[in-house]
Amino acid sequence: MCFLHSRKTGIERDCLSLPFLLCALAWVLPANARSGQDEREPNELAVAGEEVDIYFCPASNNFVASNPPLQSDGNIKEIFEVVRKAWGVRRVLWRGLQEESLLRHGIVRAENVAVSEYWEWLRHLALKRQINRFAVQEAHRRGMKIWGYTSLFEWGAEPREAAYLSVEEGPAVQELRLRIDHREWIPTDRYGIRRQSGPLELAYPAAQKALVNLLVQETLRHGYDGLMLMTYVEVTDLWFEDEFGFSDPVVEEYQRRHGRNIRKESFDKERWYRLRGEYVTQTLRQLSEALHAKGKKLGVALDPQKPEFPQPWTGMNKSVATAGRIFMEWERWIQEGLVDEIMVGTNEGQASFCERLLKVAGDRKITISVMHPARWPKSEEKLTSRGVRRMLNGALNDLEWGSKEKQSSGLNPEDDPWKVARLLHQVETGVSTWEWEKLRKCLQSPSIVIRRQALRAIAQSGHSEAVKHIEATIEDSDHAVRCTALESLARCSGPESVERIFEAIRRHGNFQFDYEAVNTLKTIYAAQYDAVLPGLKDRDVRARRVVAEVLRKQRPNEALQRVLLEAVTDRDPWVRWLVAQGLAACPAEDPVLSALMGRLEDSHPTVRAGAAFALGELAGREKGWAPWKKKILQALCRRFEGLGHEYRGADQEWAFKAVGHALLKLGEKGPARLREWLEESKDPVLADHAWRCLYLNQDGRAWPMVSEEEALRTGRLHPKARPPAP
Repeated sequence: MCFLHSRKTGIERDCLSLPFLLCALAWVLPANARSGQDEREPNELAVAGEEVDIYFCPASNNFVASNPPLQSDGNIKEIFEVVRKAWGVRRVLWRGLQEESLLRHGIVRAENVAVSEYWEWLRHLALKRQINRFAVQEAHRRGMKIWGYTSLFEWGAEPREAAYLSVEEGPAVQELRLRIDHREWIPTDRYGIRRQSGPLELAYPAAQKALVNLLVQETLRHGYDGLMLMTYVEVTDLWFEDEFGFSDPVVEEYQRRHGRNIRKESFDKERWYRLRGEYVTQTLRQLSEALHAKGKKLGVALDPQKPEFPQPWTGMNKSVATAGRIFMEWERWIQEGLVDEIMVGTNEGQASFCERLLKVAGDRKITISVMHPARWPKSEEKLTSRGVRRMLNGALNDLEWGSKEKQSSGLNPEDDPWKVARLLHQVETGVSTWEWEKLRKCLQSPSIVIRRQALRAIAQSGHSEAVKHIEATIEDSDHAVRCTALESLARCSGPESVERIFEAIRRHGNFQFDYEAVNTLKTIYAAQYDAVLPGLKDRDVRARRVVAEVLRKQRPNEALQRVLLEAVTDRDPWVRWLVAQGLAACPAEDPVLSALMGRLEDSHPTVRAGAAFALGELAGREKGWAPWKKKILQALCRRFEGLGHEYRGADQEWAFKAVGHALLKLGEKGPARLREWLEESKDPVLADHAWRCLYLNQDGRAWPMVSEEEALRTGRLHPKARPPAP
């Protein structure tokens, strides 16, 4: 018996598991280049004879299993082979340099149980499997250049910040040690209350030097041919674009030049933008000299709409410079020869900005490239003949389709693998048919791409033996193929599929495999929930985590509630944290309330925070006031009040976030208590916590921005910014 399911791909599939999604979104290509990809013909990506570049983000590809795999030597070798031979790629931009830089020179906060697991998976791939070193070797072996790709401004966040794409129940997961060891090197707001998530303050000469040394070291580590710097920040906490940039050296230099104290007086913002831009140019000058001395090149990515400012992250907002408005002196960089390349980002207006760049560059030896996976419109094809290099997106499934041309069903499995891959895609999408025996034989192909494509075609075939072969392939020798088998079971499963998945998790589980198992089990849960529920008692902790994530957002019933209440004391903190979220969807009855309030005293700080968050969700779901809400209010107030200046727990910098977020869900009574702590408390730490909860977003799943006037007015309510009492 085969249960057929609708297929979910790309970002739609990612959204099935929100904490996991938050981990990966911070690394995806800053554009919606994946949309509609299953309907697009491969020849829309490339022109015959055109050589292109390609951008790969291993952290994204090694999160979303449907993306071309880059987890092993074999994966990289095969994907690089197809992009070189079938797609005409001559250079790779490899964002693995960014994650390895952060792992080698930063910390991962394990208390953020869900997101830190993702970073440990990246650590395994980058530092143990050495995928970045191997990528450089494979690119060079095929005559391709390969540049490291990283951010000029993206270096993590303080633990207390609820920066976008962080999970509010835990601390911000990652931060560069340079920021931790030198808090003064973090851009501040004008009141000295908040420090910005992402950048280093380049107004400090020592910060410039330290960042240059780090970037040069990482470029040389594996032999990259160059370094490309993007200029946007994804893990952002901006209220408004001009919020940060008031560190001491900026304030002092502006006052020396223009006689105004920018913290206390009105000032010319254009001059301020340009002053901050000078520090960026100073940093690039040092970096350029150091890289050129080693025979390496330097590029910078700019926004085509507003190239005078850092890029927006177009994955969220196409107009906000998430690093802040700092003047990008790109014409000066070109004129002085500081950069070898300007890369045009994914926003609208790419062609017109390319024209501007060509005009400014003139006869100077500088490359212009553009993130543009689709072919140019005919009116803009001339840019290619003028030397503008187009860049594909390495997250596109198209790369595994192989040949650009449609193939005949007369092929055999042993024929040209890229032609076979294309035919398998045609079978998957219903364009072609192929004999069952040939499909089945492709599962024994030495090609990882062929085996993955064959699984997808088999899942759509409707053949009576499809499920049997997919289940068997969960034991394939290659991790990426095993993940595709899970993906295929989400389309076509049988009565034994759930147990086969549990067995595979016990043997092969890792972050990416488990994430794919979550997606599959969520898809088949409604039809096979009796088989899924017992997994919350599985002997293997990874299986229990997967099932807890599957159950977290399911519609509660008596059986599910009973299972969750039993699992809320699981010995694994990640399971307890996930179960608390599941209980938040249950009726607000005594067993559920007691279980969650009991977890406020859990031994693990993130479980305590997760229980607080869940209690807030429970209260916020029910309109009006009820006696049981009083119990929640009292429990949360006790917890919050204990987090003042005397508290020394491991979560002392961030425990307030989830508790305050929950208090805000309790009608007017919760915010009223926060205002009391802000206005009357003699404890400055407690007052600061209360201010942050009242006026700063504490939900890392959202990115609210306000007007500058509103933000400055709110800032003046902080005890540190208030005028002293008479």
